[in-house]
Amino acid sequence: MEKREECLAVKEFLQMQQIPDQPGVPVYILPANWLKRWRLYNEYNTIVGAEAIKEDMEEELEVPDYLGPIDPTDLLDPTFNLIDTNPHEYYTNLQLRRDVEENKDFYLINEQFWNYLYQRYGGIPLPRFTILRNETTVGVEVWLQKVNFAN
Repeated sequence: MEKREECLAVKEFLQMQQIPDQPGVPVYILPANWLKRWRLYNEYNTIVGAEAIKEDMEEELEVPDYLGPIDPTDLLDPTFNLIDTNPHEYYTNLQLRRDVEENKDFYLINEQFWNYLYQRYGGIPLPRFTILRNETTVGVEVWLQKVNFAN
């Protein structure tokens, strides 16, 4: 796929990006630093005429020669020690650090956008699920809760 086509497709995803309004739907954590590198690599701001993000204007950013897969390891808590051996729930072993912030260090994206990026770049999926916070509000449980069972 040509850079222009990919940039326009991503722009469309970003414009329609919404977190699902029903509980139990997967959303994915996309590292902000990877998305920033993607934008530079694909010349996103030039192609779609988007305004540069404030951090981009504050520092001289070099266009990467190689983008690489989506890698959230910088966001993960290395002290988290839960080991779930179920391969369908591997993501429960990947806990975010408590000091990372949504829309600064990572973005929550819907499954369709994640699949689009993952098919092109691969990487480490970091799914989370929407939950019912109260009778009318759906949110995302970004930081997984550890449950201990008494014997």
